[in-house]
Formats: sequence, structure tokens, C-alpha cells
Amino acid sequence: MKSFDIVVMGGGMTGLAAAAFAAQQGFNVALIEKNQLKLKPLSIQLKTGGVYSPRVSAITPCSQAFLEHLSAWQSICEQRCSAYQAMEVWESLGSGRIRFEAADVRADHLGHIIENEVIVQALLERVQELDIAIYSDTQAVNLDIKEEYAELHLQSADRLRALVVIGADGGQSWVRHQLSWPVTSRDYQQCALVTTVRTERTHQRTAWQRFLLTGPLAFLPLDDPHYSSIVWSLDKNCVERVLNLAEPEFKRELEQAVAGHLGKITDVAKRFSFPLRAEHACGYARPRVALVGDAAHRIHPLAGQGINLGFLDAMALIDVLTQVREKKRDIGHMMTLQKYERMRYGHNALTSATMTGFKELFSTQAEPLVWLRSMGLKLTNQTGFIKRELIKQAMGRKPAVLVGSPSSLEQV
Repeated sequence: MKSFDIVVMGGGMTGLAAAAFAAQQGFNVALIEKNQLKLKPLSIQLKTGGVYSPRVSAITPCSQAFLEHLSAWQSICEQRCSAYQAMEVWESLGSGRIRFEAADVRADHLGHIIENEVIVQALLERVQELDIAIYSDTQAVNLDIKEEYAELHLQSADRLRALVVIGADGGQSWVRHQLSWPVTSRDYQQCALVTTVRTERTHQRTAWQRFLLTGPLAFLPLDDPHYSSIVWSLDKNCVERVLNLAEPEFKRELEQAVAGHLGKITDVAKRFSFPLRAEHACGYARPRVALVGDAAHRIHPLAGQGINLGFLDAMALIDVLTQVREKKRDIGHMMTLQKYERMRYGHNALTSATMTGFKELFSTQAEPLVWLRSMGLKLTNQTGFIKRELIKQAMGRKPAVLVGSPSSLEQV
């Protein structure tokens, strides 16, 4: 039996970040991942060119600061990432349009578009440098919660004991399932189609998003000025048709969907799709167990905020555990973990509701709502103060835990 302060279940972006941050704070940490965790050959870690991974995230400056704190940002930059300076949003019905620019808040950029695989590789590189016990290519088969610790039994026959188990194992969380954790969910009856495209015109370091009746279509700028990653929300009854279109027909349909803003679609990578649903665990804390990231909440991807919320969860949780340890209290006590829950639950719920609200608002064809929507976009676009506040909220505020001052994560 091996004993740890913290065992992190899940080796995705949030799990790796939580493990790295906990280790940097001096905790004795183990990480469990059912798939094999291994760094890929340097030959495919190219700063430009090469085949892009289809899944990307829009990393806010707040998340960038966290990755810098973890000493993972430099590795990301050495692979590839794309800063974007503007975001333009418009609708298919009505004439509403709004444009956000980094210059509006005297910033260099609004965020970065980064392939998820690149983030995972950089964080894995950092985790392997730290004193973290890694159990990969194996699964937990039993979780037993005792009064003073939690015990995990692995397929590999290893048995681990922890003061706290962090469930960072995604939307189909094993940890959540083991504890019969209730979850509220909403099926959007849609799928997201993702791929990478090359366009005739450059993306101008701008994220383009058009709200169609079926849902949003986003063109997210990659490091090559002619390449964008797309996320296209489609009703379930038509996603298969679009996935299976011959390439010329798909290009034409995509050009029409984005209203020809980037000219001809000159090249398309393989297309993938995944179902869209919102989920929220009923609470994030149990004795000895806390949920973070997609294990705790999943939101609509229209603003690319999912991983940013996961990073904020990891920061808040480890910060709480650090403060409690300094007071020589039990880091796995329910009161400790409920403090983390209070810090993050409301913010995540509000963000999820906002994303759902936007999706519903821009899907309606009711003329009064279309008119109000268009006027709202126009007025917001013309009102500098409101635009600046929206930009600041979207960029996030750097949590005080990253600069060594007393915690103010409740404000995030």
C-alpha cells in the first residue's frame, strides 16, 4: 500500500494541470490515467506546418498565466500556438454584428488557439519532471472511502491510499460513477463537427463566429494565417449528411455557412463529430473526494471556455488544500472540500447557463426576438464601455494564488 496526499484520477489537460500544481505546492501526488501517457517524438512537435489536431481550445490570458506558473507555457510556444487579436460575431438572420479587439482594452491579444494535444504534451512533460508517481495504462477498479483516507485498487494490482482523490476523469467520470454522484444534464440534440480547413483569405488573427439557426459556426485562427480550426454545431438529424459529403460539396456548404468571409475553402482535413450536451454534477465535494473540469461540469463549446473553467477549478482546489495544510488541518475533510465547491460552483453554473442562453437566443426565428437580438448586438458594438467590460470578463482575471498573495479566487 502506497500513501499519498493527493491522487488525481485522469491524465487530460485538467488532471495533468492539477497534479503539476499540487506537486509544485509540495504535496505528495500520484496520477492515474487509463490510457498510456507518453511524450511524442520531437519530430512531430513542429512550431509551424504539419498536420493539425482537430480539437483545439481558446486559452484565456488567465489560463496562460496558470500554464506559465506551471512552467508549461514555454513548451507550448516551442510546439505551436496562435494568438488572436480580435473576435467577430454576427448572425444569419437580422443584421446584428459585433467585433471585439484586444486594442480596446490595451492588450496584445484576446487569447490563444491551441491544439489540445499540444497542451497535454506540454503538461505531461512538466509532470514527468516533477516528483509525481504516474500510473498509466491502468484503471482503478474500486474506490473505498474511509474516515481518515480514501483507498484505490488498480487493475495493475497496485493499492493507493490518499487524503484526497481528485476526479479529473472527464464527462464519463469513473469517480463520479463509483460514488453514484447525481448529475443534471441537458441534451442539445446537436453534434459538433470539427476539422481543420485552409482558406483563400487569411484569418487576420481573428476568431470568426456566425450564429446559424442550427447553432454557431466558429473559425478559430491557427498559426498559419490561411488555416483555421472549425467547430460547427449541427442538428443530429443532419450531421451525418454533412460529415459524409464529398469534399467539393462540403467546401461549398461551409463557404455558404460562413458567408464567404474567408473566400474559398481550399483544403479540408478529416472531419469528426461529437454529441453536445450540458452536464453539471450536483455538488463538487464528498468526504475525501473533489471533482474538477469535465467531471464536474460540461458546457456548450460555443465560446471555447470548457478548459479555462477546468484550470480555474484546479487552481481553486489546490489553493484551498494548501491553505488548510498550512493550518495543519485535514485536507480531505468535507468542510475543506466544500470551501472549494462554494468558490467554483456558482461561477461554473452561471457560465453554463449563459452559453445555453446564447445558443437558444440565436437559434430562434421569432421576429420580435430577432429584432431585439440584432439591436442588442448593434448597441453593444457601439458602446465602448460595455464592450470593454465584456472583453475583460472573457479574458479572465489573474488569480492572486499565482502571484503569491492571499487567495482571491472567489472573485474569479
